[in-house]
Formats: sequence, structure tokens, C-alpha cells
Amino acid sequence: MKISAKAEYALLAMMELVQSYGSRGVISVEEIAQKQGIPQKYLIHILIQLKKSGLIESRRGYSGGYVLAREPATITLGDVIRVMEGPILQLRSPDPGEGRPPGFQFFWDGFRGRIEQTLDSISMLDVQEHIASGQSPMYYI
Repeated sequence: MKISAKAEYALLAMMELVQSYGSRGVISVEEIAQKQGIPQKYLIHILIQLKKSGLIESRRGYSGGYVLAREPATITLGDVIRVMEGPILQLRSPDPGEGRPPGFQFFWDGFRGRIEQTLDSISMLDVQEHIASGQSPMYYI
């Protein structure tokens, strides 16, 4: 499974919003782009998608910017990746033709299910806590 740059940038932007959650609240596009090294024009498109999905909200005005729409513990890696990429890991076996046995779809479905289960079990708060503690997150599928 390959995570696109778009999904990676979305996760980085979400981490900036998690870190400012509660204390500072609003964080500007410029600040996210600078701290995470994300091109600002590209980041704006990512933030629009995250906003449309209901994961973040925007605040207008001089000190405007973006905030999380929900608590970090309720937003998972799976939520963010699905917004950016769509369904996770769409693997399909070729349709069985004449004389060919059914493919491996059963196994691909199980594999996808395990990946989704893992991504949905890791909240943005979990990631922040691992980063803050200096530990490298280790998850097994």
C-alpha cells in the first residue's frame, strides 16, 4: 500500500491542528505550510477537502484559519486517508473466465479489512502522544 503525497500532507496538516487543539485553537494556512514544508497552494486544496468532510472547520477574519471539528481522539488515520484517497486498498482479482477458478478476492478482502481495522484504531491523539513521548509508533497488522 502506498500513501500519496496528498494523504501524507493531509496527515501532517492534521497534526498541526491537533497540536493547537484547545490551547491556541486557530492555525493559519501559512503557519501549517511553513512548519510542515507543504506548498501553500497545494495545502489549501487539501484543507478544503478536509473541511468538506467535516474533519476541520475554518474561521474567517484577521486571525482566521483552521481548527479541528472534533476532538483528536475521535479522528483516525483511516478517516483522513479515506478523505484524501477514497476507499482503502481496492484490490480486485480478475474476473474468473471460462475454466478459470475464482481469484483471490477472499484474501484481498481480508487483507484490506485488517489494514482498515488498524488505521481506524489509531487516532490523531495517539499519533501526537507518540510524537510527544519521542517513541516511534509501532503497529502490527
